[in-house]
Amino acid sequence: MRKQTLKRRTFLKTSTLAGAGFAIGFTFDPFVSLANGSGPSVSRTKGAELGLWVRIASDGTITLIAPSSEMGQGVNTSLSMIIAEELEADWQSIKTETAPAHSDYKNPNNPLQFTGGSSSLRGFWEPLREVGAAAREMLKTAAAQKWDVPVNECEAKSGKILHKKSGREIGYGELAEAAGKLDVPSDPVLKSPEDYELIGKPVTL
Repeated sequence: MRKQTLKRRTFLKTSTLAGAGFAIGFTFDPFVSLANGSGPSVSRTKGAELGLWVRIASDGTITLIAPSSEMGQGVNTSLSMIIAEELEADWQSIKTETAPAHSDYKNPNNPLQFTGGSSSLRGFWEPLREVGAAAREMLKTAAAQKWDVPVNECEAKSGKILHKKSGREIGYGELAEAAGKLDVPSDPVLKSPEDYELIGKPVTL
């Protein structure tokens, strides 16, 4: 069985309803190019959110569209931890929804959308890290533009972007709409394991 590779994944983004934040995700379909507006947009009018994995609302709520079924094994918590870790989110702001049945939510290591065999973490570990990291960088860029400061002076922490030089801070919810209008970074920097604050720690969702 051939595994899907990151090079075949296309990032996509879409703004949600006006003023309601943004959503980010990816598709494994090599024939669909949705990145940075180069392909068809995701239509909210049809209720379609296929390929979207994380929503950030204007109130700061972060929703993971969970591709695996929660059956008491803790997969919702585990996958949410991956997103929250890379996104530098406030854990209390995280919630989950079950993804619809669609090939965009299939396991990267399998041609099917299924849950079983301890496959969820192995399959979605890297894709969800990249989604979280991309969203984090988009929020940092939105804050930097709002404050007219270099993006490297901005830090993401606990659901906020901080500018230590001026002491300013702003929540993800306030930045979500602006962030949703930015290009998705093609190669976001992932956190080093030694910097993990959630993964490997006891938490409940």
